[in-house]
Amino acid sequence: MSLFEVLTSCIAGIAALGLLFQIRVAVVSMKADHERRKKQATIEYLATVWRDARFQLESEYGFDPITEDQLNDIKNDHKKEASIRNLLGVLEHVSTGLHEDIYDKDLMYRLSAIFVIHVYHRFGPYMLSKMHEHPTIYIEFKNLAVEFEERKQRESQGSLGMRYS
Repeated sequence: MSLFEVLTSCIAGIAALGLLFQIRVAVVSMKADHERRKKQATIEYLATVWRDARFQLESEYGFDPITEDQLNDIKNDHKKEASIRNLLGVLEHVSTGLHEDIYDKDLMYRLSAIFVIHVYHRFGPYMLSKMHEHPTIYIEFKNLAVEFEERKQRESQGSLGMRYS
């Protein structure tokens, strides 16, 4: 093998390594950009639809779990039921987006975990009555609320043994 062939092989090898490095950098950059866009989409969605749904739920139905009387009242009033179905539908869509990794679940947890848990408990009787009719309705929201609640419990148990200096 001549000196020229050796040099050509070395240069080709270095070029191949450079190309592999550039591909790796591009993949890492694309992943980082995807994560940034996911966080941005989560915040933008929460700033509009989620916030409006939260305000409507809290202003119309308060903070306590709905009672049997309220449940019957909702079922007998088409306007109230449509309102709740619409609001729970928004929460279901957000939950699906979180489970499909469209939105950032950790960011959502930090921003609204307690709200998600409270809505789940507040409207649990309504959701259960609908789940008897349609077993998969609100299942994404239910799963998200249960996941967030379990995570909160683990975090609170973990912080019990912590010492602060």
